[in-house]
Amino acid sequence: MTLTPFAKPTPLFLATQELEEARRDSLAANTALDYARSIVTYQQARIARLSATVRELAAEIESERE
Repeated sequence: MTLTPFAKPTPLFLATQELEEARRDSLAANTALDYARSIVTYQQARIARLSATVRELAAEIESERE
């Protein structure tokens, strides 16, 4: 194989490079998706916990008024 630094790349070479880039981009996107899903799960748990706390505190205040 002779390397010629100024030769025009072949279509196969360009397609292979683009395929590799697409695979890397897909991996990065899947990582971002995993992260986003974990943030959604975290926020849902946080909302549930805070909602329960607010209900509990509101009930305590209401019972003190009686």
